[in-house]
Amino acid sequence: MLENDINGRARLIGALAKYELRCYEKYAPYKGEIIYSEEYIKRMARIIKHARAGAPISRGAAKYAAIAAAAFFAVFGGFITADAIQNDYFDVTDIPDSMLQYTLSADKNEYSVTGIGNAAAGDIVIPSSYNGIPVTSIGENAFCGNNEITSVIISEGIRSIGMGAFAKCESLHTVIMPNSLEYLEADAFYRCTSLSEVVLSENLCYMGVSAFEKCVSLTEITVPASVKKIGFSCFRECESLEKVTLCEGLEVIDDYAFCKCTSLSEINFPESLKVIGKNAFDGCAMLETLKVSAESIGKSAFANCSLLREIDVCAKSIGKFAFNGCFKLEKAII
Repeated sequence: MLENDINGRARLIGALAKYELRCYEKYAPYKGEIIYSEEYIKRMARIIKHARAGAPISRGAAKYAAIAAAAFFAVFGGFITADAIQNDYFDVTDIPDSMLQYTLSADKNEYSVTGIGNAAAGDIVIPSSYNGIPVTSIGENAFCGNNEITSVIISEGIRSIGMGAFAKCESLHTVIMPNSLEYLEADAFYRCTSLSEVVLSENLCYMGVSAFEKCVSLTEITVPASVKKIGFSCFRECESLEKVTLCEGLEVIDDYAFCKCTSLSEINFPESLKVIGKNAFDGCAMLETLKVSAESIGKSAFANCSLLREIDVCAKSIGKFAFNGCFKLEKAII
């Protein structure tokens, strides 16, 4: 047992070291603690043990303990055993029969997650490796229409999320992406109606068509500097979206990208922006002021922004009806 104890603790420390950047600062209630200590590990064991026994624990403590479980799944593809909890230490064992579905590439060098398999839904973690081989992608339609998934943590090493991978997962509320992720294909999170929290990769290069269309619970999004183009209808009809932060480096906001985001009231436009497509912000009824510089602003780009009062626009070309239906417009600098 002592050997298992030592190995389990050593692995947990390594897991937490890798997971700290994405999870610890966001969820741990004990800010500033040295997280690699033996006491830290024992505390999490006690929290999980009490929770399993039915004892009430705080929401903060539950999240604190959940980091450890997520780290085990993500980094080692293992799980915390009941025996380990009972003895106040952690052990790592092989994955049980319940697991995600994987597909090996033709060259046998990497895996893609292609389905839920017989894994329990709810909170799922996409691991960085399987059978000692890297997992690098989530396949097309892998979890499409699964209404039992509630949160997804994607491990470092995953580079792409395929077309429709999580489309219509209507119970999914939280998605945390690793900084290794570069490609978010079309319809990846289309109509995830409960999705309210998304942490995008800081190295994301591509956001596909309708990637977050009709995510009606999403309230805020930050698009990282690595993204050059926001795709066609990417955030269309995200009716609760209130704040959008766009970083320097963005060049294109494609057609209908934020069309009918009826709660959008706060957005910045970076100096790097070159093109705003047609109907990109059509129907953003809560926008009141606008300051933007671009080479081209498309047809009906800001049409039907019914509360828009002031605009400061610098552009080489502005399409027809760009501000059509903006009946409260009082001041315009063009």
